[in-house]
Amino acid sequence: MKKKFKLTKEEKEIEKSLDTDQWTDGSDVLKNEVLQAAKNGTEHRKREARVNIRMTQGDIDAIRQLAEEEGLGYQTLMSSVLHKYARGRLVEKKVLDQVAAEIAAKVQSQTRKKAG
Repeated sequence: MKKKFKLTKEEKEIEKSLDTDQWTDGSDVLKNEVLQAAKNGTEHRKREARVNIRMTQGDIDAIRQLAEEEGLGYQTLMSSVLHKYARGRLVEKKVLDQVAAEIAAKVQSQTRKKAG
């Protein structure tokens, strides 16, 4: 024998609305969202092109290691690096090191002037 629960007024209204088909499972909305997402994905892929390149295994291993450390896929990392290079935004580490050293020297010089 099932135990009957006493419903509140609000719960009774919800039960009545369920019995009169005032609710939908949302499948039409979900279907439209899925179709739109698929369409957007297809449009995005049309702008992409596949490229095959030959690289040494050592370079691929190094890239995979770096990508893993960053929490990225290695192909995503490679694509990002090439994208930055193509846009002129890729900077060599030695250039960054040089700029950092110059900034550190200026800060040190200013600190000495203030202390002296």
